[in-house]
Amino acid sequence: MDAETEIAAIVAERSAAIRERDLDRLMRLYAESVVSYDLVPPLEFDGRENLSEIFARWLGGYSGQLGITVEGLSITVQGDLAFAYWLNRTQGTLTSGGVVDYWARATICCVRRDEWEIVHEHLSLPVDFVSGEASMHLAPASVDIGNLS
Repeated sequence: MDAETEIAAIVAERSAAIRERDLDRLMRLYAESVVSYDLVPPLEFDGRENLSEIFARWLGGYSGQLGITVEGLSITVQGDLAFAYWLNRTQGTLTSGGVVDYWARATICCVRRDEWEIVHEHLSLPVDFVSGEASMHLAPASVDIGNLS
């Protein structure tokens, strides 16, 4: 398997683990020293243990499976370093009963030691600077925006 295919498999495995809310499966993809910039405060999470706590809280906030869609995956590999970016749709029902359906921007950086590990992850939402709020109603041009909640 070539490196690009291996990185695509990591993105697919990440999505599947989130869809199934399988925290152990998800965390196996991350390096012990991972640094994550997530959608929720604080600005930075250092280490797999801290990231695991954030994912546990996030996954625990949903009932049932999560819908995760990857759109526009792009992968670049140079030796033992790789990065990938894509648009990521998250859909689900919160334990409070609210429905979530939004697109975010996602980037991972991976290093191959014995195997590929995610060493950095960055998720973001565009911000409307006039209102100061995240623009959670946006969708890629390839998606019918009428389907968003």
